[in-house]
Amino acid sequence: MRRVACMMMVASCASGALAETFTAPIDPAQSSITATLTLQGSSDSDTSPVTGFVQLNLATVNSPTMVTGLDFDLQLTEPLDFFINYGFAGTFTSTVTGLRLLYATPGTPIGPVPVTMGAFTFVGAPANTQGTLTYTATGLVCVALGGAGLPCTDMDDLSTEPTQPIDFDGMLSVSAMRVVTVESTVDRTTPIDPANPSLGTLRVQGTLRGSVLVPVIAGDANGDCVVDFADITSVLANFGGAGPNGDANSSGGVDFGDVTSVLSNWGAACGT
Repeated sequence: MRRVACMMMVASCASGALAETFTAPIDPAQSSITATLTLQGSSDSDTSPVTGFVQLNLATVNSPTMVTGLDFDLQLTEPLDFFINYGFAGTFTSTVTGLRLLYATPGTPIGPVPVTMGAFTFVGAPANTQGTLTYTATGLVCVALGGAGLPCTDMDDLSTEPTQPIDFDGMLSVSAMRVVTVESTVDRTTPIDPANPSLGTLRVQGTLRGSVLVPVIAGDANGDCVVDFADITSVLANFGGAGPNGDANSSGGVDFGDVTSVLSNWGAACGT
């Protein structure tokens, strides 16, 4: 009965709350990126899971109408390998390792922007990259690159690239127990060399998905509107995981911070 009563209370408990900040960990089991390299008319693709996090702020979790972005850190867990064989004309081999996309100004808000039927868009979010790109071209492919002013073999430290604005589209959904799920579908195509757009393109497609429990009250690791032994059990049962179960402080992970949050708020309940 307490759970049923608390479920009915959740909306009223949260309705007067101040803006709520949470970190949604990206689930690599549900998130992946496929990159397709097209060079001189031929293509190759490779796929990697994605991990990391997105940090957002909602005016109200239960009925989000505006969202503010605070931080993101997206990382590929596997290298991207490309091999294009042009036969007698030569080959092109490339590997991207440690690819990472980071918000260039973490803690500086972008937005707020409207949430319309769950959808939102951050326009021009400043982003930096990390990782290493290497490539080797042979034969006539090497000649073509030379004609574009590019070497036949090169290694590029992506962290030296300038900050670039990106658009981040997403969908927000909130369960009855205040588990916020963020999902973004990516499909972008850019030239390999902006100075020589006819040389080829890189298309990036994929889905990013993460969830996090945002308690009505701090320390509520299982979303039942009271902080008690059940929350300690939830934290311990999910210790070391990414949540949402057991995440008593909306940090995007279950660790000692959640134990501290439960103990610090012991006995708290919705409406008290």
